[in-house]
Amino acid sequence: MNDLDKINSRIGECTDVYPYVALCTLDAICRTAMGVSGKAQHGNGGDFVKNLETVFKVWQQRMVQIWLQIPILFSLSNIKKVHDEAVKSTLQFTEKVIKEKHEEWEMSKDEYYKKLEDGGKLAFLDLMLGNGMTDNELRDETMTIIIGGQETTATELSFALLIINRHASRCTRIGS
Repeated sequence: MNDLDKINSRIGECTDVYPYVALCTLDAICRTAMGVSGKAQHGNGGDFVKNLETVFKVWQQRMVQIWLQIPILFSLSNIKKVHDEAVKSTLQFTEKVIKEKHEEWEMSKDEYYKKLEDGGKLAFLDLMLGNGMTDNELRDETMTIIIGGQETTATELSFALLIINRHASRCTRIGS
């Protein structure tokens, strides 16, 4: 059963759409930021998605549990190790993509420029290649786009769906 079937089977019930929207937006952000599929909507997307979700959960936990905001207490906590492993794995995935994109770009610079001239769409990472940035700078810029874009977009889309649902009688024009 795919996610849409799960949601459709719960019509009339209160359903938290955020997890579904978050996976969808993560796929879109991975495609636009790195030019790769995060496969978030297919079996929760493997290690990259799981580790990114873990990092988000730890950040959220640190916001709620005020003592974890103190660096020494956080470093002594059990979630510090979980956080660090998830961050490491997430960054390794991004670094691997950057390495592959660098190799592609070096082998076919002319194709990239032709695609740009023809109005083709390139991922954010593709546009950043060749601008003299180090791989660490590329990784940091890419992760900033992924983290900022995914969470913000997912939250805004979920809120929009909530408002549409609450005012369905006034939203007849949306479907037409």
